[in-house]
Amino acid sequence: EEKKKVEVHLSSNHINFDSVRILVVDDEELNRMLLFEVLKDRCLEVVCCASGVEAYDLVKEKSFDIIIMDLVMPKLNGAETTRRIRALPEYANKPIICFSANAVEEEERVENAGVFDDYLIKPVHISSFLKLLNQYLN
Repeated sequence: EEKKKVEVHLSSNHINFDSVRILVVDDEELNRMLLFEVLKDRCLEVVCCASGVEAYDLVKEKSFDIIIMDLVMPKLNGAETTRRIRALPEYANKPIICFSANAVEEEERVENAGVFDDYLIKPVHISSFLKLLNQYLN
């Protein structure tokens, strides 16, 4: 598979993922908008959706390089959505990062250890978020 082009400048705020497709899954519109704004000019495509069900349908139709997944969502939570996505052969090894609201969800994170490739606690510093993405995409 073609290696994704990732440019890293001195400041992490200038990290650029030119040929990368990212899926953001979060039931909170504000969180989706924030991540979209941070990513839209840094990558090829950012797709946002509001539920695990919608995310699962999207990944069957389109290829994403990395998925940012909220943990607590109605109907189908982030961990179960991730398990279903990982069952698809093309997503077995793609990075899926849990984007968790706060440390109160620590119990659920421990319960779901090994489901996600990494965790980010909201609110997240943009530079930390971009460095983490770079780690998985480079």
